[in-house]
Amino acid sequence: STEMTERRVDPDDGVAYTFDELAAYYKGKYKKKAIEAYWDTCTPVKGKKGKAAEPKAKAKSKAKAKGKAEPKAKA
Repeated sequence: STEMTERRVDPDDGVAYTFDELAAYYKGKYKKKAIEAYWDTCTPVKGKKGKAAEPKAKAKSKAKAKGKAEPKAKA
């Protein structure tokens, strides 16, 4: 069975993700079976250290927050 905390490198951007992170990113674009099949093609990361990149979901929400956040210095 697949260890879901395992990180694998998404060949699309070269960043390592857990299955949950990958599935969350591709949800709505692909069916779960397609995501699972894609996961099987991703290269497992050897050891604990993956690339020090942010998971896709985090990077996405950060970009959204940036647009809305007003600087507090105005007060």
